[in-house]
Amino acid sequence: MQNSFLNLLVITVSLFTISAFTKEKEPVYFLPEKNNLQILPQKFEYNLLNSSTIKIGDIVIDSNNLSLELALDRSQYQFIFNWPAGLFEQAELVLFNNYGKAIQTYEIKKENIELAKDDPKEGEKSEADSLLRKDKAIFKTSIETVLLDEIKYLPFFKFCLQRKEESTRIDLCSVELYLSSKDGKPTIKMRSENKKRAQILINNAEVGEQGIIFLNDISESINFIGQSESGAKLEIETRLRPVDFKDIIISDDGKSLSLTSQGSRPVSEKNVTNLTNSMWQIKLPADFPVFYIQGEGGIPFRQEFFVRGALPTESLRTNSTDLINETYSSSEKMTLELPKGVTISSKDTNSKVSKNGQKIEWNVTSLEKGQDNKRILYLKKDKNEYAIYQSIYRAAAFEAHLGATYVSAEKVSFGNLGLNYWITKRSGLSLTMDQALTKTDAIDKWTITEFSYSHRLTAGMNFRDPSFFGSVGLRSMSLGNLSFSQIGLGIGQKTMFTSSLMNTVADWYKWNFNYYLGSKSNEIEIKSLMTADYKLYLQLTHSFYFNYGLGIQSISMSDENSLKSTQVNVNLGLNYLF
Repeated sequence: MQNSFLNLLVITVSLFTISAFTKEKEPVYFLPEKNNLQILPQKFEYNLLNSSTIKIGDIVIDSNNLSLELALDRSQYQFIFNWPAGLFEQAELVLFNNYGKAIQTYEIKKENIELAKDDPKEGEKSEADSLLRKDKAIFKTSIETVLLDEIKYLPFFKFCLQRKEESTRIDLCSVELYLSSKDGKPTIKMRSENKKRAQILINNAEVGEQGIIFLNDISESINFIGQSESGAKLEIETRLRPVDFKDIIISDDGKSLSLTSQGSRPVSEKNVTNLTNSMWQIKLPADFPVFYIQGEGGIPFRQEFFVRGALPTESLRTNSTDLINETYSSSEKMTLELPKGVTISSKDTNSKVSKNGQKIEWNVTSLEKGQDNKRILYLKKDKNEYAIYQSIYRAAAFEAHLGATYVSAEKVSFGNLGLNYWITKRSGLSLTMDQALTKTDAIDKWTITEFSYSHRLTAGMNFRDPSFFGSVGLRSMSLGNLSFSQIGLGIGQKTMFTSSLMNTVADWYKWNFNYYLGSKSNEIEIKSLMTADYKLYLQLTHSFYFNYGLGIQSISMSDENSLKSTQVNVNLGLNYLF
């Protein structure tokens, strides 16, 4: 059996580790803040342009365009709502009566909206004006006669667009409206009386008509209230979204900058190229490096840059075929291909370069666990020096587990111990030991030990990158005076939750299914064994995770009195990464 297990293990490892592709060259990024580019703090801008118009970032909100019309379509009346498109692509649209009670609600999705573009001709707008969004969203819906009759007798009503997310709230309410008639036909008009004072409030304090608020941290929030003279009202509660500016180059003619970033995206897709799911690149005019980036809820924040000197060009780009951005090791080695006429040096003892034939060998050391380690090199071309870098995250290779399991069918409690060791970004070993802490009349001893090899289908780090995996293992079970050894194969997945609702109870989840071959001891045979587990992981600290979940086991034995065929397990435990 041992030879069979070793042969199966060798075959499995060989199949998992065969690479059928050649790695392509990757660019080594220029560190923006060390290459004469100053990244200014994001800022929330507001401006009460006049008694009816407010500008938030790049969105112009004219309360006169926040309107509702009544139209006749094929003998049935319909509402036509209008609002600034930049604020809402999806929302809850609510009609309120004069007492503030909701009388009708519509769920608005992007596909329900028509866009009325506002595209001034080139040459008729400045660079700053070209960033503004003045497009109008239009939503049409049929109206029931009962609702129309109800509105008919109201002194006034209004509608509000509302959107609430985890850390964002946006409310935009129209002026007070009423139903009138024109040429014998019903029509909706704005109330001209009951004018209010146009004003701006920030965090419940009245401020001037124009201003900016700088934000430096994603934990800082803004509460904005803007009111027009006609009574239209905008309320925003938002904060920054994280963004990492990774690379900067300037075009050879010096007219445009290309900025590579990860995280929150620009509000406009103009001049934006998607590199990966989260990585994007934007081109900006070198003499006006400004764009608007999305805060929480898509609220625009102004992002500016200040060029302090010469910037690197693409012709100075260094490439590599073995860049490392994640590791379990404290040191790594990479090779670099330098452009012609460039020299390279290091100013850090933990980052050293040496020549290896036509290429440069880059050795990085003292990588600290649990964080991104930035290692920098300096390129020199003529009189200019530029910084290139690689950010490497070092994960904990070991994972210890302490837990408890209750087997409901047998009414037995187990203590669990486990140790996982990740050899590479794909391959890992694990040892688990389960010891029964209680006894029954039929079972006085029950111990399970399993040694297994796991292989991720995509390279990545434990509790950092999601992946499917396969496993092969040897399971040893002592049951009274019986002893069974079984070879098992398994599949599973470990991934993070993306739902904000599920993130309140867990950050990761893992499922796995294992099938074990038969085994015999003292004329008693385990014909087959299948196990399935589902676990949730809640991160407590950087190194500790609390886990809990359910498992099910289906076992077929020649002696039906040994163990029940179906067993449900309840699990909980603590994982420690080190």
